[in-house]
Amino acid sequence: MAEQVTSADRQAGRPGGRQAGAPGGPQTGRQSGSQVGRGSGRRSGSGVGRRPGSGFGRRPGSGSRSAGDMQTRRDRWLSINLALPSILLLGVAQLYPLFQGILYSFQKGKTTRPSQAWVGFDKYAQLFADPDFWKAVRFSIVFAIGGVVLSYLLGLVLALLLVRDIPMRGFLRVGFIVPWVIPPIVGMTAWRWMLQDERGAVNQVLNWFGVDTIFFFNDPKWTAVAAIVVKAWRSFPFMLVSLMATLQALDPVLDEAAAIDGAGRWKGFWHITFPQILPMSSILWVLMTIWSVNDYETPYLLTNNSANARNLMIFSFDEAIYRDLGKGSASAVVTLIVLGILAFFMLRLQKKASDLQ
Repeated sequence: MAEQVTSADRQAGRPGGRQAGAPGGPQTGRQSGSQVGRGSGRRSGSGVGRRPGSGFGRRPGSGSRSAGDMQTRRDRWLSINLALPSILLLGVAQLYPLFQGILYSFQKGKTTRPSQAWVGFDKYAQLFADPDFWKAVRFSIVFAIGGVVLSYLLGLVLALLLVRDIPMRGFLRVGFIVPWVIPPIVGMTAWRWMLQDERGAVNQVLNWFGVDTIFFFNDPKWTAVAAIVVKAWRSFPFMLVSLMATLQALDPVLDEAAAIDGAGRWKGFWHITFPQILPMSSILWVLMTIWSVNDYETPYLLTNNSANARNLMIFSFDEAIYRDLGKGSASAVVTLIVLGILAFFMLRLQKKASDLQ
């Protein structure tokens, strides 16, 4: 009986003993220790041996970045391929006449027979010895300087006025831009009618004030004055819009501080406002000078191609078409060099303006 009980107890207690002694039993301790050691070793080893998210040795997101770079490259090449036909067409349309005109300046010929003989720099020597060329140079300089100064002053005064909160400011802004959008032939016809000798509106007003009639298209000095005034009338809207945008971008705190310190309007403008708009003003001066030298339609349409108002563009055209193609081409090349120098200075001024900003 005792043996049965002992054996039964042994059978019942054997598993129970293991279960009960599992937390503190040596066998269970060894198993748990080995399991914990092996598991923690594997986990720690995997954590130390590899960086998280570094599958196959790549950095996180490298695949998406490379795909994005390839897509950007494809888009860039697609844009270039789409724009290439237009670029080639415009390049041929602009570069071919340029190089052809340079070649004509070294050759003897007329419009009907352009290339008759190679003469080197003879056409340039004839050009510089022609008094009509220097007359055109003088008129171009006076026309450009006068037009730039008058249009800038008029645009600056109106810009300083229109940036303020005045009645009908929107209507005035639109009205002052009208000379810029009127077709040149319409504007020049109106000015020719107003500047007529006796029946013109300008002379009638002058006669009403007791001033003698001015023959604008017969006297070379008055012809230059008329051309400068009309050029300023056509150009001041561009000056107005550019200067008005520049003035609106300025910080008003400096003007308020100057007014508190007792500075008047003239001192505040000269020492605070004008230095801030000087970079943009310099760009406008050079750009308008280029346009004035390159202006064909204003003196031609206003004076009906008068000899008193022939700038370099009109001289080059008339000389090349009606007289000597080589000499006219040489004049055009000289004008191109002058415009290139002015464009170089304009780019330098733009760079300085961007650096100041």
